[in-house]
Formats: sequence, C-alpha cells, structure tokens
Amino acid sequence: MRALTRLNETLGHTIRKNVVRDVAQGRFQGAGRLSPLTLAVALAVVATPYLVAAYGLYLCLTGFPEIGPLVAGGLVLAAAIYLWPRARRNRRPTLTQTEAPVLFSLLDAITERQGGARIDGVHVTADFNAYAALYAPRTQVIGIGAPLWLALDADQRLALLAHECAHFANNDPARSELTGQAMVTIDRWCSLFSPPELYDHATQTSYVVDDRGLTGQIVGALFGGATRSLSFVFERLIFVESQRAEYFADVMAAKIAGSHAMAAALKRTMLAPLAGTALKRTRYTGANEVPVFANMAKAVRNATPEEAEPILRTAMEQLLTVDQTHPPTRFRVEVVNAVVTQGASIDASEIDWTALNAELAPFFVREEKSLLAKIIIQ
Repeated sequence: MRALTRLNETLGHTIRKNVVRDVAQGRFQGAGRLSPLTLAVALAVVATPYLVAAYGLYLCLTGFPEIGPLVAGGLVLAAAIYLWPRARRNRRPTLTQTEAPVLFSLLDAITERQGGARIDGVHVTADFNAYAALYAPRTQVIGIGAPLWLALDADQRLALLAHECAHFANNDPARSELTGQAMVTIDRWCSLFSPPELYDHATQTSYVVDDRGLTGQIVGALFGGATRSLSFVFERLIFVESQRAEYFADVMAAKIAGSHAMAAALKRTMLAPLAGTALKRTRYTGANEVPVFANMAKAVRNATPEEAEPILRTAMEQLLTVDQTHPPTRFRVEVVNAVVTQGASIDASEIDWTALNAELAPFFVREEKSLLAKIIIQ
C-alpha cells in the first residue's frame, strides 16, 4: 500500500508540473501522455459486449439443433445483452435557451472565446457544487448548485461558468461518451461475477447471498478479481487525465474571468463543509418558510476566522494523489496564481446579473422546495 501511495503522489506532482510547463508555453488544452493508453483500454472494454454476443451467436449457429449448445449460446447472449453499452440520456429537468436567454447568451460568449461547442442545457441542483456532463447524442450540459451560486460574487460566478464550459473545450476524458460507456461496462463485468447484494428493509442492512458451487466460486473469484483489477487501473488512468483537465479548466476560466476571480471562487469552495453544517441545522415543519439555500450560502460568505481556519488548515494538508478526479483545491489555486497574470476577457460588471438571476430564481425555488420536502420534521 505504501508503494501505491507513493506512486499516486508521484503521478499527482508530475501532472501538476506538466500542466505548469504546458501553460507557460501557451498550451491550455490537450491530452496527456497516458491518453492513448486510456483510449485503448476504453475501446477494448466497450468492444467486449460485441465479442461476447458474437461468441453466443457462434455457439447457437454451430450447435443447432442440439439443445446443449443452444442453451449455452442463449446464456452467453443474455450476458452480452446485460453488458451492452447504454447511451447516457439526460433525464433531469433542464434549462434551455428559450427559458434563460441571458444565461445562454453569456455561455455562448464564454464558449466562443474558449473554442468549444455551445452548451445545450443547464441543470439546477441543491448541491454546493457544479459540474459538466455529456449526454447522448452529443448533448453538453452544465450543472449549477444553487447554494454555491449564491455564495459567490459576480466575477466568481463568471469564473464558475467558464470553468465548467472549459471541460468541453479541453477534451476531458472523464466526460467523454466512450470512457463513460467503458466505466459502465466494467462495472457490469464486475457485478456479473459477484453474488447479488440484497437489502433487508426490516433491519435496514445489506447482505450477500452466494449460492454458487465451488466451481462457480472459483471462476467468479478469478474473473471477478481480473475485472476489479482492470477497473482499478482504468479508474486511475481516468483520474490522471481528469486532474490534468481540471487544471486546464481553471486556467481557461481564469482567462475569461481573471485569475483573481478564479482563485477566489476556488477558495470559497473550500468552505463547503460550512454549507453542509448549515443544511444539517435546518429545521422545517412544513408551515414555516426556511431560506435554506440562502442560509447555506451565508454560512460560507460570512464565515468567521474561527469557523474557516480548521477547514482551510485541513484543505492545506491534502496531498497530491491520483486517487480522485480533482486535485486538491489548494494546488489548483497555486497553479492559477502562478501561471495566469492577465485580466478578464469578459467584464463581469457589464453582465446583467439581475436578469440572469431572475431566470434562475424559479428553478432555485423548485429545488429548495424539493430539498425541504426531504427533511421535513413532523
């Protein structure tokens, strides 16, 4: 485990060093050295359901009309159907340009400067977070967490939007259809060789039922171990590329909103635990009105030194590793401050934030009501 930890840390520092070098040379996007390997693994994994289906058809055709080969072929075909890659569809309520013209006009200005494709939709969530997601067919969506949005200043909100849009301009592999399908397929391979996990609602506990014979357990252990190992390796490859993409997205956002705004937005996200604490303290009976999002944002914006210091100290102690998609925020702030010196290419003061926030307000209210319904106290 120590060797793996050292490898993770070494890769984390290497990614950061390479990003700083690339940005200093004017390169703000592009895959890393491990990208070809990541692509090759993803292609191989996505191809496996088709190979399994072909083998199932072969058994059926060559064994016909014998019952044994037909049954075996049918079982193999059933496994192929289970493994078959599914297109990821956008099923969440989504803002479009028709509903939010001011917001999408700003997003168009951002993507035009970044050289990326237009954003197709926006999700509003109750999380202190934001994200970029790609759905089939080639639908680019960004997610805005209402509490995070309310906790940011105007220029920081611009940086947030620019950061999420940048993920589509810098070819982040963690948000590509191919790698997404590969990760789902690997998970299905793992579950195919693992006994089912059941849930007992009476005791609220999970348990595993393994009624396989000895041969089945041996085969499951061998193939299950192999698929879990592949999953681990592929996940690390994705993390390496994704962390590189996160740095690039920060830098590209800093070019839009300014390095100060991007760094300030990142620092605000470090205080997310305070928003979580405010949410846990929420008491809602169904009769009283609770501005839960505003309270979460206020806890971050008005944090006292005594509240913020232990959280920031913990954040500053995080090490660079590749066991997660995002590098520690403190290193992202350092990269932004170190390699970006220019100001903003879009002036946040010229944006009609009043109109933009009015477009988002009904969706914030909807998410707030949904969240309060989950924590109602009788």
